[in-house]
Amino acid sequence: MKFAAEDARILDAGSGMGLVGALLAEGGYQNLIAMDLSNGMLDEARKKNVYKEFRQMVMGETLAFDTDAFDPVLSVGDPTRILPKGEPDVYHQVWVLEVTS
Repeated sequence: MKFAAEDARILDAGSGMGLVGALLAEGGYQNLIAMDLSNGMLDEARKKNVYKEFRQMVMGETLAFDTDAFDPVLSVGDPTRILPKGEPDVYHQVWVLEVTS
C-alpha cells in the first residue's frame, strides 16, 4: 500500500464539514485543499482550521485547477459523486485518484 508524503498537496473533493481533513491533519498532512458544492459546508470545514484553501465547485463539471495541481485527490462518502446509471450510491467508500494529464 502506498501513502502520500506528508507534504503532498491533497484535494478533499466533497469535503463537507471537513471531517476527513481533520483526520488527515492528525496524521501529519498539512497541505489540504477543501472543495465542496456547498458554501455552508465549506464554512463548517473552515472551523476545523486544517485547510489552506476553500473552493466552491461542482464535481462532474470542469474544475478550476491546473492539471497535476494535486498529488492525491480524495472523495470520501460524498453523495454527489457521479455514478453510472443504475449503480447504487455506496456511502463510506474511499476513492483515491491519481491526477494525470
